[in-house]
Amino acid sequence: MTDQAPYVLSLDTALDKTGVAKIELVDGACRAYTWVISTDRTEDRTVAERCARIGDIGRQFARIWSPGDPLPVMVGIEAAALGAKWGEAHTRAGVWYWLIMPLHLAGVPIYEVAPTCLKRWAVGHGGSPKRPVEKRHMVEAMRQMWPGVQCTHYDVRHHECEALGIGQMGCQHLAWPVPIRRHHGDPLSVVKWPANARQMTAPRQ
Repeated sequence: MTDQAPYVLSLDTALDKTGVAKIELVDGACRAYTWVISTDRTEDRTVAERCARIGDIGRQFARIWSPGDPLPVMVGIEAAALGAKWGEAHTRAGVWYWLIMPLHLAGVPIYEVAPTCLKRWAVGHGGSPKRPVEKRHMVEAMRQMWPGVQCTHYDVRHHECEALGIGQMGCQHLAWPVPIRRHHGDPLSVVKWPANARQMTAPRQ
């Protein structure tokens, strides 16, 4: 990624795999990049084990972005799934804040996208017991819009695809030239966009 290009950074945080995406604006066009941060599944029974795992995720993220790097125009992150059936909520919250806090302290505008909102944006509905939205549906939706981005061709890389979708929503809010579908409008309207977001519509010279 070029150092001077304005970009949106986005995250889909999790303990096993955290997806990260950057969409940069260069010469009037947008380019997307994705990464996955992986950690070994452990019991995380002690405070030391939980802290070590969170720290490992943080160190991997620092290879993508760290204080001192060029600041993104905005940062998007998937909101906490408070009603999720899986456990370790305390540790997952630690990861969420560990990654987002340095960006907040740097003054970067941050927006959250609820999981159901992201599904509605990607496939046109938020899912239901009779009509679930599976990970493969998200991957397929992103592949149709970003066929040149490698993660969109592998269902197992859905974390990266979700991060990419969150970032694309931010770019749409900024009126950057990214793909848009008719069903994107309503989900975009319910996101609480930061008032201090910089309306960057052209690359820095």
